Amino acid sequence: MDIESPQKRNSGCIPGGCGTLGCGLLIVIPLLILGSAWFILFHTPIPFNWFAKLLNKDENMEVGKVSGSLSKGFQIAEIEFSAKPGQVSLLKDVRILYPDLIKGLRKNEFNIKEIGVASARMYVDFNSKDGEGSLQINGGGSDSDKDSEDSTFESEVSSERGSLKRFHIGRVDIRNIELLDPKNDFEFQLDECTLDGLEITQKQIQMGQLTIRSSVLDFSLSPIETSNTGELSSKVELQASLQPNEALKVRNTINLVGNFDFSDKDYPKGTFNAFDKKLQVELSEGMGQMEFAIKDLTLAEYFDLDVILPAEVNWDGLWLEGEDASSHVETNKGFFIIGETPFTFAEGRTSSNQQRVVATSSDSNGNYTLSIEEQRDKDRPRVRLQSKSEPEKPSREILAEINFGKSFDQLDATERQRVIKTLGEE
Repeated sequence: MDIESPQKRNSGCIPGGCGTLGCGLLIVIPLLILGSAWFILFHTPIPFNWFAKLLNKDENMEVGKVSGSLSKGFQIAEIEFSAKPGQVSLLKDVRILYPDLIKGLRKNEFNIKEIGVASARMYVDFNSKDGEGSLQINGGGSDSDKDSEDSTFESEVSSERGSLKRFHIGRVDIRNIELLDPKNDFEFQLDECTLDGLEITQKQIQMGQLTIRSSVLDFSLSPIETSNTGELSSKVELQASLQPNEALKVRNTINLVGNFDFSDKDYPKGTFNAFDKKLQVELSEGMGQMEFAIKDLTLAEYFDLDVILPAEVNWDGLWLEGEDASSHVETNKGFFIIGETPFTFAEGRTSSNQQRVVATSSDSNGNYTLSIEEQRDKDRPRVRLQSKSEPEKPSREILAEINFGKSFDQLDATERQRVIKTLGEE
């Protein structure tokens, strides 16, 4: 009798498995997990909120609700942080939005739709060195380390520009920023900083209208564009207003309006005026030559400085930068007044490279020569006054008599300090 051997049943695609269904589940479930992880990572605010929770573990920082996604950008309702007790910095409605990060990076493009901040209160700390304020930045290092970091950064930027075909920002909208430094009694209010677009490609740069309004400076710059060779191919218009400010010693608003043409990079042309058009400047042969005209300018109307400033300045001349990088002034004509004494600018070029200005006075009040000279070891120039009738008479005595009508010893402490600062004798 023939005995049939039992047939083996197909147990599925995996030995000991549960058939086709089990094989399908082994394929589908990992795909679902990966797809869900991809969706959570790039299309939900969960990664941002995880990161916010990590930051919130620091007792000096609190990050509010975060919305958005890695693929489309994010928006943070509030950020609070403090470095010193009682000084809590606050940012509201911080947003960086972009259309599609992944799609853009595939094309070697980085496209940002908007960068914005609705309002902010920031506490800063300025160090004072040699009378100049500088913003303190923690975590410094040796000069060699900083040079190395700068070199690394520049190489990274260069590499990034080489790899990205297009970098685009649709709009920058930053408003109501308040900077406070209680230690130095410093306050600054930025009402508005907007930029209507910025696009950088490997061959061209385009920038939209730039507008800044603040408690100190209002500034507007017209759209600019470069050609494929990197040269500015459009005219540039700018407007700026320096507002009255006690800290900056500005007494009245100083307006500046300019128009520039950089189509010829070697010889850019342009004009600008300031001080209610009392100062007019024209660039005719490039940045190395400026023709200027000053009419009835009294600097004390605009600045509240602790030095003696000339009044009723009228001055026509030419500023030239020499081939050896030293600059000089060539005067056509002009005059000004100190106290009640009129001075006339010496025409032509000054006889010394260190001398910037030479003027003489010859009337019933005296016969004087005034010169303004550079001081190599100081930022401020030195002012010298000489009397032809009394060659040995000190400059401070002459200036005291001209401006205050009395000798230097008869001046009070404030007046003496003004004379000394004006002459650059500090």
